[in-house]
Order: sequence, then structure tokens, then C-alpha cells
Amino acid sequence: MVSTSFDKGGASALGAHAAHFAARIIDGLNGVMLLRARSAELRQLSELSDAQLAERGLRRDEIVAHVFGDRLAD
Repeated sequence: MVSTSFDKGGASALGAHAAHFAARIIDGLNGVMLLRARSAELRQLSELSDAQLAERGLRRDEIVAHVFGDRLAD
């Protein structure tokens, strides 16, 4: 019979690694959801006419900067 036991320090370290791993997965999923939302907004704005964009205060060449502005900042 094989018996495995963890001391309190080992279990805590394992829990910390699992929590870090889970946090990384959640960060990745959040990134994917954000990219999907931005891609949808980019597509919707791209389908508007120049007049409709002007009503929103945008020009066609500003769409990408508008949608991804926080990621493109200097």
C-alpha cells in the first residue's frame, strides 16, 4: 500500500500554484472576451457609412484607434 501525505507547507504551496494557474486562465479568458467585444465593435463601426460615422464624431481612419485606443496609447 502506498501512502502520500503533505505537510502544511507543501499543501499551501500546492494551493498557491493552483490559484496562480487559475488566475492565469481567467486572465486569458477575459482577454479573449475583450478581444471578441472589440472585434464586434470594429466590425459594426466599419459597416457604417461615412455620414453615420460623422454623426458619432468619427472618421473611417479613426475606427481602429477608437476601438483599441487604450492599447495603442504611447
